[in-house]
Amino acid sequence: MKKVFLFFCFIASLTSCKKNESFTIEGELNRVPDSTKLYLIDLPRQTPFDSTFVINNQFKFEGVFSNPPEQVYIQGYVDDIFIYTHLLIGNETVKITGDLFDFPDNLKITGSSTQDEVNYLRQKTKINRTARDSIFRLVMKAYQQGNNKRVTNLNKKVIKLDSTWKNIKLEYIKTHPNSFTSAIELNYLRGDFPKQKIEQIYNTFTPKIKNSRYGNVINIYLTKKILGVGDHFEDFEGFDRTGKKVKFSTL
Repeated sequence: MKKVFLFFCFIASLTSCKKNESFTIEGELNRVPDSTKLYLIDLPRQTPFDSTFVINNQFKFEGVFSNPPEQVYIQGYVDDIFIYTHLLIGNETVKITGDLFDFPDNLKITGSSTQDEVNYLRQKTKINRTARDSIFRLVMKAYQQGNNKRVTNLNKKVIKLDSTWKNIKLEYIKTHPNSFTSAIELNYLRGDFPKQKIEQIYNTFTPKIKNSRYGNVINIYLTKKILGVGDHFEDFEGFDRTGKKVKFSTL
């Protein structure tokens, strides 16, 4: 009996491992018509690598991430409405539920601890981003009307909101040193704060985050020489759209 029990435990562990080797994104979207095509986009490379259709308000993506967690986003069109949302997930099952008008920030996304971090920061900055988007639409309208004075005044409000937004993110980064989102956001903010400040914050990150590819990008920024116009290039390796490693010198 003991051997039988151990055998089933072994099978169960294999099944569990197998599940963790792939990702599933399941969605249930109200008011999204049948046959709406959705794309899964690799965010760093800005390239689609999968697509599916919404049928009976449901959709599904399945695959394998070789280096999780991955930054991806889902996008599509419903008539002339562009819908999208960003994800930071691993090889796990993620569920997305909501309405056509819940994109991009009001969808319910569950099943991923790394996505929970994204959701938390998204909520912290939601009011600020909503106000910015509203004012920016007025900027574009004033620009089209040729009202340069109004454009200038509105842009001052945009700059002020941007400053608040960046400080909210910086506070999150400082208080979440074990978050992949912190490393990603710090990299986005590296041009907005002195290099010394970026380094001080980076040094508070846990080894897991420092040694991740998101942390490594910041480390390269801090430790490597940034080339200027006229400098001889330094050879490096990167990934092409198929995931194959390619040296810059071979191109």
